[in-house]
Amino acid sequence: MAIISPDFTFSHQQLTGLDLNAFAPSFANLVADPYVSGDYRFRRYSQFIGPADRLERLPHDDFVQSRSVNYLSGDILREFAEIEPALAELPEFQSLFRQLNGFFGLNPARVVYGVHQIRITCSGSDHGLPVPEGIHQDGFDLIAIVCVARNNVQGAETGIFYHPEQQPAYSATLSPGDILYCNDRRVYHYTSEIQVSSGHVSGHRDVFVITVTLQDEQ
Repeated sequence: MAIISPDFTFSHQQLTGLDLNAFAPSFANLVADPYVSGDYRFRRYSQFIGPADRLERLPHDDFVQSRSVNYLSGDILREFAEIEPALAELPEFQSLFRQLNGFFGLNPARVVYGVHQIRITCSGSDHGLPVPEGIHQDGFDLIAIVCVARNNVQGAETGIFYHPEQQPAYSATLSPGDILYCNDRRVYHYTSEIQVSSGHVSGHRDVFVITVTLQDEQ
């Protein structure tokens, strides 16, 4: 198994042929993340294996990251509600994985996917923090950050770094349908806070963060 190039670091692309509105009901039904202070972060998490059209959900498990990659929540067993079955059965969800596999050149038989479904909200003077742990790596082989929706918000600039103490090598505000592919072993990432855009009372930003763990060939 190999990704597109041994030297690959990151690439900002656009998804094709997806009706992002199909994801809206499931994002509206997320549950509060109990591991951050405040009530601005909502989240579900599941693991999957298999090809895009036959994704198989793995048994429910905690999510844990090393403190070396997440100083805020590292070495803590975090339990999140599972992604809803109706979401995983959507053709748009399957298409997302087909495009991810195609870009990275993955053999689905040798991959474990972690899917984080996250909504960050903001209202009035209360800002939402997409990445409270700061500039970081996730501790996997590859990741993809997918922007699904930006409603009445400004901010949320995503930066890619070769070293956490350097200036970003790349930065962009992801729009709905954008996907940022990253080699999690070689680059770090961060997204700035969101705030309500002028003339609105509240807003939110919806993303999928998909982690990829490559399995050894047998």
